[in-house]
Amino acid sequence: LVSTGVDPAKILAVTFTNKAAREMKERIKGMIDDKASEITACTFHALCVRILRADADKIGYKNNFTIFDEGDQLGLIKKVINRVTAKDEKLDPGLAKNLISKAKNNGWSAPQDDETVIGAVYARYNRDLLSLNAMDFDDLLYFTNVLLNNFPDVLHYYQQKFKYILVDEYQDTNYAQYLIVKKLAAAYENICVVGDDAQ
Repeated sequence: LVSTGVDPAKILAVTFTNKAAREMKERIKGMIDDKASEITACTFHALCVRILRADADKIGYKNNFTIFDEGDQLGLIKKVINRVTAKDEKLDPGLAKNLISKAKNNGWSAPQDDETVIGAVYARYNRDLLSLNAMDFDDLLYFTNVLLNNFPDVLHYYQQKFKYILVDEYQDTNYAQYLIVKKLAAAYENICVVGDDAQ
């Protein structure tokens, strides 16, 4: 792309792990040393953090939000379960975390009513995260989708910024990641994905 005259600053290359992103940057540097730093090469989550740091205020967060790791997440979920469940109700925190993660990665917002225990936990967990100005890893994808869906100016900015999109390890994308890539690529349709069909 760069050798054909494409501005390297317009290229986005995403992958899944920090290790893969580092390797990708090294390979790019080996190919186009002088312009390698202009290409955005990162993980999906790093891309989302970049987008959210710029526009988190649009969704009720401060731009200096904290990112909860798995331990922080489980700790908060345990507190929430103790607050919202009756003495005779049991909910495993690990199961709750997995269900909430699945919901966020499928783009499902927390229910407005508290008819189910997991629904009540999900809703309270989200409210507590917001009050702490914190996001978990799944929120990074979820809220990036919210921004790209609900704020056309944000979507337009990133579509213009990233006119060429390359995705490595595409077989590992979840629905939330797929939607982000689909939206970013919609304006120019310059997208290349590499995946292992055996996986």
